[in-house]
Amino acid sequence: MAKRLLVTGAGGFIGGFIVEEALSRGYEVWAAVRATTSREFLSDSRIRFLTLDFRSPDGLKASLKDTLSKIGRWDFVVHNLGATKCKNPDDFSRINYGYLRLLVETLIALDAVPDGFVMMSSMSVLGVGDEKGYAPFTASSEAKPNTKYGVSKHQAESFLRSLPEFPYIIMRPTGVYGPHERDYYMMIKSIASGFDFSVGMRRQLLTFIYVRDLATAIFQALESGVRRKEYLLSDGGSSLIAANQQLKWETTITRDFGIDYGFFNERLSGAFDLYWNNTNDLILKYKLATGGYNYQYRNIGSTDNKGVEFSIKGVILDHRSKNLNYGLTVDFNITHNVNKVVSLGGMEDYPVSSACFSTYYTQGYEYLLTVGAPIGDIYGYKTDGWYTTADFAQYNKTKNVWMDADGNITNTPLGDAYPGMQKIVPTGKDEKGKDVYELEKIGNTMPEVTGGFNLSFFIGSDRWGKIDLGANFNYSVGNDVVNMTALDYSAICSSTRNRNMLASFGYGQRYSLFDAEGTFLPTAGSSAKIIKGDDYTAMALRLEEANQGAVTYNPIVSSPVLTDNYVEDASFLRLSSLNIGYSLSPKWIKKAHISNCRIFFSASNLFVVTKYSGLDPEVDTRSKINPLVVGVDFAAFPKSRGFNFGVNLSFE
Repeated sequence: MAKRLLVTGAGGFIGGFIVEEALSRGYEVWAAVRATTSREFLSDSRIRFLTLDFRSPDGLKASLKDTLSKIGRWDFVVHNLGATKCKNPDDFSRINYGYLRLLVETLIALDAVPDGFVMMSSMSVLGVGDEKGYAPFTASSEAKPNTKYGVSKHQAESFLRSLPEFPYIIMRPTGVYGPHERDYYMMIKSIASGFDFSVGMRRQLLTFIYVRDLATAIFQALESGVRRKEYLLSDGGSSLIAANQQLKWETTITRDFGIDYGFFNERLSGAFDLYWNNTNDLILKYKLATGGYNYQYRNIGSTDNKGVEFSIKGVILDHRSKNLNYGLTVDFNITHNVNKVVSLGGMEDYPVSSACFSTYYTQGYEYLLTVGAPIGDIYGYKTDGWYTTADFAQYNKTKNVWMDADGNITNTPLGDAYPGMQKIVPTGKDEKGKDVYELEKIGNTMPEVTGGFNLSFFIGSDRWGKIDLGANFNYSVGNDVVNMTALDYSAICSSTRNRNMLASFGYGQRYSLFDAEGTFLPTAGSSAKIIKGDDYTAMALRLEEANQGAVTYNPIVSSPVLTDNYVEDASFLRLSSLNIGYSLSPKWIKKAHISNCRIFFSASNLFVVTKYSGLDPEVDTRSKINPLVVGVDFAAFPKSRGFNFGVNLSFE
């Protein structure tokens, strides 16, 4: 049975990561958020939302009672609700200490104490300790908070310690809530001290590292069974991450050569730029083979970016006269970038997971950084249609397996093969002659070229006014998108059997082992345990006739994996904006003391020309979590289309 988890402050900075990690581990998740909280990062349909009333004990008890009456209690609670900024300093204690105490006392009163209760605390409870005025990073540091925020967190910690046998866990991450020098200092110092820090900037991007593993550490602590324990940043490092006091910032060397040009009295103009950037000392999580630790953050990565940018602007038409004015201007720009991984600190490659799914998805990674190769290489399996009855010779009804003439079962990354299953192309043979399936490159998310072009046109005169038109386009060519949304709704396994599927997998379109009346065709008309010979030939004929109109494979698998069916060309041309206006003649409006009157219509995102099957080819849903995971479409919202009508008036 799945563990049940309540996360307070789930709509906040760290809360979204905690929810994502819980879902990936198969938890049932209740997310406590305010009614006005944005749910942009809580779009998974499996999340159950809850609004808690912290204004009074009775209010909180009432808001918890309905859910607890149905489930009894949550197995775990992660209390992430708190305030880092308050206009009134006294509110720190009311929120950070008061809300925690109210929640704990209410759970006790309702006989709903969880097996584990995590409080998200702060390093600020340690107070000022070094010459720069930052908190010291030692486990033996005595708590001496010197701010109202730190005091409030210290009060909350002390309250938990005062409760006999209450199963608390205190987590003290450092400050990562904004792009400030102090936060950067504390983060880099904490990583250098061995804390596996990976929850990073969801809304303020930190370019030097993706920080996600704090959420992982929370669940490692919960699932360890150890309670009444405090986790803080220590000189010796954590149980998983070795300290590295030599850790430093990444460095970038930039070179640029550019030419601006203009001819024919600036009727033809533009720019040409060549650039070459080297980024060194990238922070990567290095896997250790010995020493009692699993990983260590090191400055081991370096990349190389070379490219060219070209822009041109042409004044095609420019006529000015007493009776008529008109003009047409066209801008065009194009960029080509080539990136390469120069070094991985002695490693040949570095696998990176998109972390989109929970435990039912067993493929370890979808991206692989390789020395000498570009960033954005996608790894998965190549396919060749689907299996048919011709790929087998017999069917075992008792074991529900399909075999060749010698009784061999074809094992694939999707499970045991059967007619209708997506056919993965083997990458070779083992020493026994059996097919081997290894991950291989199936695409790259980096475009060959990107750019845009603009059109600007006007025509008019003082007698009847002026019409103007402006259109802005942008484009991308040659980049792939990993359509994880389509993959997730194109596979049925034990964990997803009750989930909706894409319309393209409806009956009559997918290959099916059942007929329209629900008869299981492989066993129809035969009582034999193993169907072979003439019986198999007859059964195969029934199946092939029933699936003559099938246009796609059967989605039932043991575990889904990424195949080339879900790596799509995301090249596009988008009309980003269109503006049309009509300005009245000054002669008509002068008596009203109006110097200008323009009636306009504007629209954004009017159309996109693309072969991509998803909602929007210009998508990137995972790079804010991990900047090495680019070009993933996972439950992305499409860009909105907007229309505006209006009048601009200028008075004399």
